[in-house]
Amino acid sequence: MSGKKIIVVASYPDSVLNFRFHLLMNFLELGFDVTVAGPKDDFVANKLKQFGIKYIDIKLKRKRFSLFKDVRLTLDLIKIFKQEKADMVLNFRIKPSIFATIAAKFSKVKEIYSIPTNACYLFDDDTFKSRVSGVVGRLLFKLSLKYNTKIFFQNKENYNVFLKYNLITKDQPVKICNGTGVDLNYFIESPMPKVTSFIMMSRLTKNKGIKEYIDAARIIRQQYPYVEFKLVGFVDKNKNSASQEKIDKANIDGVITFIDRYYDVRKAIESSSVCVLPSYGEGTHEAVLESMAMGRAIIATDAPGCNETVIPNKNGFLIEPKNAEALAIAMEYFITNPDQVSSMGKASRALCAAKYDVRKTNNAILEGMDIDISKITKINFESFSKVKSSAY
Repeated sequence: MSGKKIIVVASYPDSVLNFRFHLLMNFLELGFDVTVAGPKDDFVANKLKQFGIKYIDIKLKRKRFSLFKDVRLTLDLIKIFKQEKADMVLNFRIKPSIFATIAAKFSKVKEIYSIPTNACYLFDDDTFKSRVSGVVGRLLFKLSLKYNTKIFFQNKENYNVFLKYNLITKDQPVKICNGTGVDLNYFIESPMPKVTSFIMMSRLTKNKGIKEYIDAARIIRQQYPYVEFKLVGFVDKNKNSASQEKIDKANIDGVITFIDRYYDVRKAIESSSVCVLPSYGEGTHEAVLESMAMGRAIIATDAPGCNETVIPNKNGFLIEPKNAEALAIAMEYFITNPDQVSSMGKASRALCAAKYDVRKTNNAILEGMDIDISKITKINFESFSKVKSSAY
């Protein structure tokens, strides 16, 4: 295995450090020559360089499909794969899973793997534009995924959706993994704040349930004006972006406390009691896993990816998507039953350790790639604390 060249293609450079760093370290320990290709990000590139990982800039725009730009991206990736003499390509998220797969096929890369996370908006038909984008995305997935050596899904519901829309067949090799995983040595259980408070950490897009979170906070604050609601994230400008104006207004009105980014999200989690994710659908959301690891109860929607992190009435509650009233009711339960915040938080930590430990999720990916993991002896947790950047 030693000496094999693997190129990891990512659409969001920060995620490489925050959520895939341990996997990259595993590849290095196993003797791989590791390169990451992603949008230009000098901070990420310099951090990875410290560990002997090459970073190649690619002109990848996550916001929407564009015939000219996506064809150019594919041609650029073909050139990169050939020049780097890639033996394996591993793709994260939508566009890499599509265009890097096609490029790898044309470049005659022997092994192609994809983890098509964050694809839920391709099945959203709320507007004409979203329907058109969904049709285009689904067609491209159907074209490209058949060339994968194996496809990884973060939960079974996402896999079933791809089957339902005929983007893959039952004969294609797939493996279900439990999300991205979380470093339980970095995110450790911490004491609860004295007063129950809530936090939502996410890219600020509509399908994350930003509106429902703010609306629920307005409802709660009418009766419990002392309760704090943190919203941590940044507006990821695209057709699905949340309204920055509405977020700013809610912040000015005192409904929420808006924090643009946290460079150490542990501080944000420590200062809050309950993590909220009113998303319409996920792979598995990293902020929820990090909060679970730190012993926080969870309120999430009964939607793909979200519902797998919650055992109802044990470590939190599941609510109906797009329902601010239901979210407010779940929040009020924790306000009026503060003893349950701690007990459900402990249950979250236990569930996280059993199901979402980064060692287990990475081993599942490596084994799915037919890589011998017996030589893995360590994960460099100290290095992780040095490279981790702002995530939300």
